[in-house]
Amino acid sequence: MWILLTGPSDEQNPYTNKVRDAYHKYMGLATLAANRILHNLEDARDAAMQAFVRVLEHPEKVFDGRSDEHIKNYIVIIARNTALNMAKHNHVIPTAPLEDDAKTDSSSTDAKLEAKALARNIIASLSETERRILSLEIIYGESIQEIADDLQKTPWAVRKQRSRTIKRIKDYCYHQNINPLEYI
Repeated sequence: MWILLTGPSDEQNPYTNKVRDAYHKYMGLATLAANRILHNLEDARDAAMQAFVRVLEHPEKVFDGRSDEHIKNYIVIIARNTALNMAKHNHVIPTAPLEDDAKTDSSSTDAKLEAKALARNIIASLSETERRILSLEIIYGESIQEIADDLQKTPWAVRKQRSRTIKRIKDYCYHQNINPLEYI
């Protein structure tokens, strides 16, 4: 792949120069998008490179009659999705309750410590599946369909579980006489 992108032009493949130009223009942006998820530059580069492998597999789908904006968005989205898959595979997604870091954070105010304790208690009250659904949606920005695919459930089941989870959080706050807006 590297030779294809950096080597001499291939006269038989009309997309070679387009792929090379896209690589030089958008590799940094794709790496940045992946690094925001993975927080590891080497893994982010791998995810970005995999996006270009996808482009090389079907360049006609990417380049024929497409604007530069479309090409850029396609490459960045593929790099982002690859990074999300890598994060899920490597179990980077935080699904466990928050650790007790109140003792080590001496500069925090009482309100911040109270908010952390509240968040810790709410997260601890959720099941593993509920924490996973919320983290995939809120932290990683996945759609209901993507979450359903990841959890091997139907989108309807994910929506229902998400709805129940939010209701449980609201009920917890109500029964504990907590107004979450006080901590913002």
